Amino acid sequence: ETRTNPLDAVPAESIPAAGRGNSDDGKEWLNPSPNQLFRALKRKQKPIEIADSTSVAEVHTAVTDGTWKCIMAYEEMHKDKCPNPTLSRFSGKDGIYSFKAKALHWLGLVPLPFDRHDWVVDRCGKEVTYIIDYYSHEDDEGNTEYYTIDARPAGLSGVVDRVRLCAKKWWAGESAFW
Repeated sequence: ETRTNPLDAVPAESIPAAGRGNSDDGKEWLNPSPNQLFRALKRKQKPIEIADSTSVAEVHTAVTDGTWKCIMAYEEMHKDKCPNPTLSRFSGKDGIYSFKAKALHWLGLVPLPFDRHDWVVDRCGKEVTYIIDYYSHEDDEGNTEYYTIDARPAGLSGVVDRVRLCAKKWWAGESAFW
């Protein structure tokens, strides 16, 4: 009988890739297993306890899925031109804060984000860069209560999409800014 280590199990959730994903066929970006995440964080000198790797991997998967959903809210506005956008690539920018994050922090509105990524989406042949700031919010005891994801398209055309999505959310009675 062959037993597999549950810490090697890759979550089922994935993001469609533009042919360069980390799945066997390159068509999907897969979230890391707890062991993969444990080793990656150790390599990046952000070690965690192995006993915490499963819960950290679950949070990572939830945040990754949430990021894709935020991006899809923008991409939905372009579905007539591209019904199935895919993720081309991404890069971590830990410690490199976006202009928006620095400005909001300087104004005293939010703490600096705990992480930042840039994701490049393939909108049926057009590459669109998204800037993503990740924030954690703590309770009075200093425990992380929830996370927010501020994902938005970069550049001048991104400003137009940001205004359009903000107006759409406001019109629908949703929070337009987070």
